[in-house]
Amino acid sequence: MEIAPANYCIANAQIVDGSGGRPFVGDVEITGDVISGIAPAGRGKGEQRFDVNGMYLSPGFIDIHSHADYTLLVDGSAESALLQGVTSVVTGNCGHGILGTVNR
Repeated sequence: MEIAPANYCIANAQIVDGSGGRPFVGDVEITGDVISGIAPAGRGKGEQRFDVNGMYLSPGFIDIHSHADYTLLVDGSAESALLQGVTSVVTGNCGHGILGTVNR
């Protein structure tokens, strides 16, 4: 059975994988909205290939001190966070999150 090629290949990236190890040069294959493979530089496959020429590529960032619980009610898209690479937020950790305000 032949495996269909990935939709995208981000090629020649300095990959920071979140493990704490040093960055390494490689290709990241993406199928749909999922990372489907990591290959040595120049060996990744994809219908569309983006050569990033040594730019850094990392998983999403966690904002551990956010007041997004207020702003998400106004604009639920969180576009400003997403454009900065933030994929997860922690809210209410100051003791005055939106739930505390609603329940008063």
